[in-house]
Amino acid sequence: MHTLIQITGMGEADVAPVFDAGVCGKYNRFRIGAALMRINEPELNNGDIVPLRFTAGVACRPAETFVLAADVIRESAIESFGLGIEFKLIPQLTLRSGLGTNPLRYAGGLDATIGPLALNYAYQFHPQLKESHLLELRLAWL
Repeated sequence: MHTLIQITGMGEADVAPVFDAGVCGKYNRFRIGAALMRINEPELNNGDIVPLRFTAGVACRPAETFVLAADVIRESAIESFGLGIEFKLIPQLTLRSGLGTNPLRYAGGLDATIGPLALNYAYQFHPQLKESHLLELRLAWL
C-alpha cells in the first residue's frame, strides 16, 4: 500500500490510497518479476480514475556493481517498453538511468543508504506530464 499525491496548479493536493501486489523470482544472475499496480483504481477528487497497470520485467547482474533491466507495461490497453541500467558507485550509493517508449521518456535517480536508513530519489520526464519527482525514505529493521 502507498499513497498517491497530486498537487494541482492551484496549490491544492489530491490524496488517494493505492494498493499493489507482485511476485519476484531469482535464478543465478537473473531476476524476473510481475506486478499489478493500482489494483483499487483510485479515484481523484476531479473524478478521474487512475487505471490498473500490469508490469513484468527481467534484470541481469553481469557484475556485482552493474545491473541491466528490461520491462513491459500494459495500462489502458496500451503497451510500453523500458530499458535501464544501475551502477553501484560505492556500497552506500547507487545511480540509475533509463529510457521508455510510448511515449518516449527518460529517467534517472539515486539510492543512498546509511545503516538501516535509505533515501531513494527518482526523476522522470514524460512529454505530457512533464517532470515528475519521486522520493522514498526506507527504514530496514531486519
